[in-house]
Amino acid sequence: PNHHLDNLPFPALDLLPSITDYTISPHHGRSGRFAPVNTTRGCPYNCEFCSITAYQGTKYRFRSVENVIEELKMLKDEQGVTMTSFREGVATLRKTRMKQICQRMIEEELNLSWTCTATISSADPEMFRLMKAAGCTSIEYGIETGSETVLNANPYLLSKNFSVEKVAEVVHMTADAGIDVHGYFIIGMPGETKQTVDETIKFACSVPISTAGFTIAIPFPGTELYHYYSSRNRLHDKPWYQFDPNFGVVIEHESLTATELEAAYKKAWRKFYLRPSQILRRFRAIRSWADLLNHIDLGYRYLVAGTSSSNPKGWGWKTTGFKKSPDGKVPQDFSNEELTEGKGMSDTVIKVGALMTKRYIIQQGQQGDVSAQINGLASLILFAIAATDRGESFMSKALATSGFFKGTTKK
Repeated sequence: PNHHLDNLPFPALDLLPSITDYTISPHHGRSGRFAPVNTTRGCPYNCEFCSITAYQGTKYRFRSVENVIEELKMLKDEQGVTMTSFREGVATLRKTRMKQICQRMIEEELNLSWTCTATISSADPEMFRLMKAAGCTSIEYGIETGSETVLNANPYLLSKNFSVEKVAEVVHMTADAGIDVHGYFIIGMPGETKQTVDETIKFACSVPISTAGFTIAIPFPGTELYHYYSSRNRLHDKPWYQFDPNFGVVIEHESLTATELEAAYKKAWRKFYLRPSQILRRFRAIRSWADLLNHIDLGYRYLVAGTSSSNPKGWGWKTTGFKKSPDGKVPQDFSNEELTEGKGMSDTVIKVGALMTKRYIIQQGQQGDVSAQINGLASLILFAIAATDRGESFMSKALATSGFFKGTTKK
């Protein structure tokens, strides 16, 4: 290990108002107190789209096992953390080290649930079994594509022993170990076409991936992808904060227009998450009201706010507008103003979110887990309806007819 990393102080979480103020994605765990950890620097793979090597280099450095355990114990004892995530580029690059961390977590009886990043080439059944015993709930893989055509157009993937068949094998291996899989996919890499997008979506839906994240290719400064598009004068002149799929496309792709890339981005999210099997999986994952709110939050971000044609600018760092009451438990009023200011969000989307929030408030504390799951399923169905252009029109008319929201401005 690089012992100078051990000399760095642990993050000063005491300077934050409260770690409970931060929403986490469902694939990081269910309700609880969450804080991330970072145990390494650098990455040897130098993926053409990834900015890690641009600011951390390709030399892989890592903290000692005992130093990592010290931080985890601090998070649990001082912050009451019950969930964490190893946020480095590749947490499993040194499999022996990961096994040692897991063994020490078991010996210390930390009883934390946690997630981590991994590469397809680092997969190991024995390591997975130990990770599961140590509390690992989900592994995040940078799958990037489900198309061999795109793989062949991006040699770095092939250099990491990448193939669609190999990815499928590792995903099944991980799931068989009782660990959920979160897959990251990029739409719009060199060589992408409408056909390859459909291949990626089909692949994502064909393997046991619990959750997935899709993004449009973003050429960050210092990456090979940035050089690729800038050297060809195919990079849009936009402020850096708009290098985000929620603000639209920033490249001129060889085969797909900006409109086609945005349509593919929306299609991928909806095809993956609006399958009956996926809705049922998310429904079964709800175990508490906090889980329900977390799923509503993420469903709102990814299926409505981030991908709806009514929200072309996205909504940046904003959350859904759920406010905590003084006791920190029950949400208060839904704020249209806080959500919509400068973000171009439609009234219909806001009203659907408001409807679900009011239903939650009415039923909070009055019903058991079964009712919470039923309410969660109803919420997901509402989002599924609102997440389509035709469904949004339908919801807009239905809400206007119902008179549920009085005094609101019509579109």
